[in-house]
Amino acid sequence: MSGKPSPFNESQLADLCKDSNAQYAIFWVKEGNDFKCSQQYLPEGSPAAGYVSESAKLLLSATTAVGRVAESGQQELVTNLNAFYRGELAKSHGIKSVACLMFEDGVLEVGSTEEWTDVPTAAAAATATKSKWMFSPPRFMGANLTLMAGS
Repeated sequence: MSGKPSPFNESQLADLCKDSNAQYAIFWVKEGNDFKCSQQYLPEGSPAAGYVSESAKLLLSATTAVGRVAESGQQELVTNLNAFYRGELAKSHGIKSVACLMFEDGVLEVGSTEEWTDVPTAAAAATATKSKWMFSPPRFMGANLTLMAGS
């Protein structure tokens, strides 16, 4: 992975958030040994605005969920926010579930105020919207799921 720009346009992220009932989407790219926000999307009225704006300022290490997904290529669903690097921040904005998915040269993070039981909630949205996309479908399609107690 390199510091390439996001492969998404705003319309694609809007569709993904709508179809997966996500309150935000952040695309992370590798910069040196860390990961930085390359693109973010917030649906209108999203309660996650503060979470996204604060997260976008951070560099995430390889030990975070984003870093682990980039290294392993396997998606992660985080529902135990007590062990999540940005867990307190997420909880303070009502986020209950965070899914991280490998996509091209980066990691797509989406989150919800609902408790997700599996990543396919978000993956199904990508499948449903892939006909609107001008590039190949996400690499996480059909990948193994790693359910993490925290990140």
